[in-house]
Amino acid sequence: MKATAPRILVVEDDPDLRELLRWHLVREGFLVSLAEDGFGAVQSFVRDQPSAVLLDVMLPGADGWKVCQQIRALDSRARRTPLIFVTARTTEADLLHGLELGADDFVRKPFRPKEVVARLRAVLRRRPEDDGDSREELSVGPLTVRHDSREVTVDGRPIVLTATEYGILHAFMSAPGRILSREQLIARERPHNEPRAGRAIDVHIRSLRVKLGTRASMIETVRGVGYRMVAPIRDASEAAPFGGQRNA
Repeated sequence: MKATAPRILVVEDDPDLRELLRWHLVREGFLVSLAEDGFGAVQSFVRDQPSAVLLDVMLPGADGWKVCQQIRALDSRARRTPLIFVTARTTEADLLHGLELGADDFVRKPFRPKEVVARLRAVLRRRPEDDGDSREELSVGPLTVRHDSREVTVDGRPIVLTATEYGILHAFMSAPGRILSREQLIARERPHNEPRAGRAIDVHIRSLRVKLGTRASMIETVRGVGYRMVAPIRDASEAAPFGGQRNA
């Protein structure tokens, strides 16, 4: 039985850009839902349950920042749905704000439709079966992820991650103790490199640490290199990497 094509929700108030995106996405085999303002965006998301969202920031009714917040607040599935801002608002402050709200990527206007499609396919590929470890379940200390449902638990408590946060956590859990450079994480999670991609990875990891709560220290910064997953701290004075010794 042929799988249903992914449905993409395009939220754009400019009718020409909206139609341009719709045409290219349909040509690439996607199903498309359209919304032209912030209020319609959330309604369309609830009604159509898209696989991903392309979202402008400057929208009538409610801006894209607010729409992103409202979508992420709906339920666990909505918090995992890949969301890409397609916007002219791409200052450093805009980028960090969007990532902190739960966005997975940014595309700058004016854009090339091929770039939008490529970035969209990249976030849609961030699925358990593509994460480089075929085991149905991964556990590292108090952390567990399940491939089939993308459920993540910390000390038995479920947490909900964005697609990018999940991909980063899975990379660490697939190779505990191994240092992953920012360049490696960028290549994995943000394959269309850009000058601020490293900063974006840092923001995603900061958000991931917040969600890990008391286990945030398991993601250790290796100054000047990158990050690695370390063993859970057993006391206040010790935290050793898996399979190795703590650096002096």
